[in-house]
Amino acid sequence: MGKHVVVVGATGVLGARIAAHLAAAGARVSAIVRDHTRLDGASVFQYALADVTDIAALRLAFASVATTAPIDGVVNATGVVAFGGIGELDDATLAKLLAVNATAPIAMLRESATLLNDGGFFVNISGVVATQPVAGMAAYSASKAAAWAAMS
Repeated sequence: MGKHVVVVGATGVLGARIAAHLAAAGARVSAIVRDHTRLDGASVFQYALADVTDIAALRLAFASVATTAPIDGVVNATGVVAFGGIGELDDATLAKLLAVNATAPIAMLRESATLLNDGGFFVNISGVVATQPVAGMAAYSASKAAAWAAMS
């Protein structure tokens, strides 16, 4: 039997492709998603529902998928983007950027750390803006940099 890999955000464009690739390679893929109706049933053997900005729900989702098999790896393929300078973004957009791109990945790492098998892995999909900010994307870059710093 293949490795048990949890893909958070397996209904997004990137997450769905990662889940499909892992499944094709023989992994048992568990998904943590907001909407299970968008899942590719061929790629995922189980799922748990959670909005990544709800840390308590995320904690329960990890615990749920860990009950069927020990976790060998986690891939976080969630994220949101917003364009504009810091002064151009409203409070809600800034809060969402930080919640999804910074707080959620840090919480995922924390929650999954005790559930991962020895030699397990955690992959956080990010972007070059985490270390090389781009003009007009200051808040997005900062949100990605926060997660990058925590993972380093």
